[in-house]
Amino acid sequence: MWVEFAEVVFQSYVAGYGVLLLLGIVGPGTPTSVVVRAGLLQVVPLAFGAGLANGVLSGGQDELSARNFPHNLGIFTLGAVFFAAPIAPTDEVDLIAAGSRWVRIGVILLITLVVVYLVLYELEFRGQAGRLHGLSPWQQVEQTCVVYAVALLVGAGLLVVLGGSGSLQFDTVVRQTIVLAFPTAIGASAAQVVLA
Repeated sequence: MWVEFAEVVFQSYVAGYGVLLLLGIVGPGTPTSVVVRAGLLQVVPLAFGAGLANGVLSGGQDELSARNFPHNLGIFTLGAVFFAAPIAPTDEVDLIAAGSRWVRIGVILLITLVVVYLVLYELEFRGQAGRLHGLSPWQQVEQTCVVYAVALLVGAGLLVVLGGSGSLQFDTVVRQTIVLAFPTAIGASAAQVVLA
């Protein structure tokens, strides 16, 4: 039990600092006290999420049947809205996007695609066999890109509706959309695992 607890805490620290580095919140020049505090703030929700994911998402590989692709679009959208709606109206998206160069934005985009692919096809969440059944590696990449496209559309829509991005420049809106697509895409792929 203690070993599992230590693993969850360690994984939460690694994931938390990975995201903080990815979004540019901490870096090589950040004071140690800020780095430690930022990491501590991430551990509790990430550890809770890991425990919840272990209880809800793990299970037999054949528990869920594969669904048709149009059905998945609704699930992707539902999960994306659920995850991103509380985040879209906050200032964090604006601050992260404003402080990120295009290289960092590109890295966020690539990491988002990798995380979506891992959630859908590599991490052994329940129903993995159904999601993999009959899909070639290229089809898996294609569906990963579709999830990301849905996440981008939902993110852009939420920014317009909740974030008031209508008066901003186009490149600013693109940056904000890609930043918001990170949690949005995770929500879309997690909804596929939970609901499909």
